[in-house]
Amino acid sequence: MSYQVRHSPSRSLIGEYYFNGYYTKSYCPPFHHLNSEKVLHMKSSMSHQGGQNKGGIDHGRSKKVSFAYPSSVHGANGAESVYDDHWYQHTYYGVRTDRKNNSLNGINAKNTMQDLNNRLQAYMEKVHSLEQENEELETKIAEWHVNNPPRSPPDMRHFLQTIRELQNQVSLATMENARIVLKAGNAQLTADDLKSKIEMELKLTSDAEKDVGVLQRVLEQINQERQDLEKQLQCLNGELTNLKNTHEQELKEIRAQLGTRVNVDVNAVPSIDLNRALTELREEYENLMEKNIKETEDLFLQMAAELDHNISSGPDQLEKVDNEFIGLKLAVQTLEIELESQMNVTSALEGTLAEIEETFGSKLSQLQSFIDDIESQLEYVRSRLENLNKNVKLLMDQKTHLEKEISTYKLLLDELVDYWTADCVYF
Repeated sequence: MSYQVRHSPSRSLIGEYYFNGYYTKSYCPPFHHLNSEKVLHMKSSMSHQGGQNKGGIDHGRSKKVSFAYPSSVHGANGAESVYDDHWYQHTYYGVRTDRKNNSLNGINAKNTMQDLNNRLQAYMEKVHSLEQENEELETKIAEWHVNNPPRSPPDMRHFLQTIRELQNQVSLATMENARIVLKAGNAQLTADDLKSKIEMELKLTSDAEKDVGVLQRVLEQINQERQDLEKQLQCLNGELTNLKNTHEQELKEIRAQLGTRVNVDVNAVPSIDLNRALTELREEYENLMEKNIKETEDLFLQMAAELDHNISSGPDQLEKVDNEFIGLKLAVQTLEIELESQMNVTSALEGTLAEIEETFGSKLSQLQSFIDDIESQLEYVRSRLENLNKNVKLLMDQKTHLEKEISTYKLLLDELVDYWTADCVYF
């Protein structure tokens, strides 16, 4: 046995009933104010099992009854009220028995139909009550909307303007910070370069000082050798003077032995023809003059030809010179721009160097003050040590003096004991 309720196209309920192969249909008038957008499936089925008879019961097949109703209720103004979906499931399982149990199955079917009709009536009453509650809620919502109209949003334009200004300030501050970081990085690189240059200069200075020391030693050796050579030269000059004096004395002695006799022989030179010599000299100078005039004419003609050639090629050379002048002018402008940029870099480096010198000067002054403090403390410690040394020396002198006095008193006591011992023996 099974029973199913469904909606017809005219939104009415149609109940379909199956029992042991028989098919029947029941009809229910349409609901008012119902919409089937959301459907509450109510499946109810009941299970009935017949008693056993002598012939036995055939449990060959079970039947199922199911209902489906909408769960969306619409009011008169079209507003929708949606409620929670509930499943009502009751399954009726029928049994197929022999033909003797057909009357019992018919009674069970009637009871099932009556139960289903009662449930459907209760459900319809609940739907109507929910519709009324939905209408009341819609009325309250409409009144609330009338009493509480939507408010216009506040004017935020001045806040937006302030936010834009702050964003611009933040972007400018970020750019300035990036520029400062870049300058700091450049300054750090410049400082590193200067540090490396200073280290290189210090190394070169130390090498130069070493070379100067070596050269000074070499110079001292050279001066020593020069002095030795001067002494040797003086000795040699003295020996040379002695040799000259000895030679002169020997010459005087030889001259005195030979006497003052002198023989002079003169060979006469043959006379010269002056006219012939003047003629030859005149001819030589005339030939030389003609040769010079010819060479001058040839040189003049050559220079004139070169000048004509230069005059003919003057415009081309002038254009070439103009192009070279323009190129040189552009090169000069480029070099001036580079010079200006280098001067700017130099000024920036000088400023950085001044800042570094100022920083290192302040650090150096701090270190100098620290060194002065340490030196003053050392001087104080030195003075205290000197005072302690003086006190120690004084105490040592006193100790020595006391030891001497103790030894003296000991000798006196020994002598006194000996004297008393001698007296006692005598008596």
